[in-house]
Amino acid sequence: MNTVFCACARTARAHTESLEMHCFQLTLKLPYSSTAVFDCLRDLSCLMHWWPHAHSIHALPPGLHGVGDMAVLRVGGRDVLLRVLVFKPGKRMVLALDLPQSLVLLDLMVQQRANQCEVRFRLESPNSAQPFRGLREWLWLRVLGARAAAALEQHLLQSDRVLAP
Repeated sequence: MNTVFCACARTARAHTESLEMHCFQLTLKLPYSSTAVFDCLRDLSCLMHWWPHAHSIHALPPGLHGVGDMAVLRVGGRDVLLRVLVFKPGKRMVLALDLPQSLVLLDLMVQQRANQCEVRFRLESPNSAQPFRGLREWLWLRVLGARAAAALEQHLLQSDRVLAP
């Protein structure tokens, strides 16, 4: 797992207005085909198995079919609205989660490399204009990203949906 944590702020392309964002990024390398991995990721019901403190998800219809799809993810006793902002079949999806702490963008990009699949995992969240609060948000995103990425990797390695090449 290669981790890159961006401490600097950057502009979010997924919003209509410019926001300075905290970001957390890493790359997972898995011994599976990118097609199998993406098929598992696009099934939104899998999200509850690896997103920290998630208990259930309600998506109609099940799975991920395109931009604009929505679901409700139950996280730590609260309902969180999940929206699909970007969907490129077999390659990439960007989800917006309206968590109580902050809006979080989850960007997952899948690529085939020789005999393995690489999943670029990226979280982004707005940067507060207040210095102390901004530092707290930065740390929160780092912890959330590390936990979510580790759980995602574990889920993909153990999932019946992903078969070895």
